[in-house]
Order: sequence, then C-alpha cells, then structure tokens
Amino acid sequence: MAMKCPTCNGDLELKGATSTAMGVTPFFDNGGKYHSHDSNGVKALGVCWNNHEWSVSTFFSCPADKCDWNKKPSILKLIEKD
Repeated sequence: MAMKCPTCNGDLELKGATSTAMGVTPFFDNGGKYHSHDSNGVKALGVCWNNHEWSVSTFFSCPADKCDWNKKPSILKLIEKD
C-alpha cells in the first residue's frame, strides 16, 4: 500500500532513506516478558506527482505486551521549499 501525500492525495515515491544503528540489549523482565528497547529509527524522503516533498520518520517500540516504552507515532512532515 502506497503512502499518500496529505497535501494532494497523490502517491509518494521513495527518494531515499537513512537509519540509525545503535546497539540494543534485549532483556526479560521479572515476569519473564521479552523487551527490546530499541531507540533506533528510520527517516525516508519522498515526493508526490505534484512535487510535494515529504520526510517520514518511524520509531521502534518495544514488542512486549503493555510496555509503553517509546510509543511514538510515525511523523510525516512537508519539506518547505524556498
């Protein structure tokens, strides 16, 4: 499923992406639940058919049920042109 441009609803085409690669040490809590508090993220750049440029930032959350660590939504942001 393609992401849509919030400005004109056109399909966003991926131009490139970057990610961080910091080490992560998963652990088990006292109740035996597996946690992975991964603070890495991905930022992608895209453009729609009307030449609106966007960046999309995505963050990882812990896979453990009911763990609220790093519950951030993906962020879609228009890149302003001069």
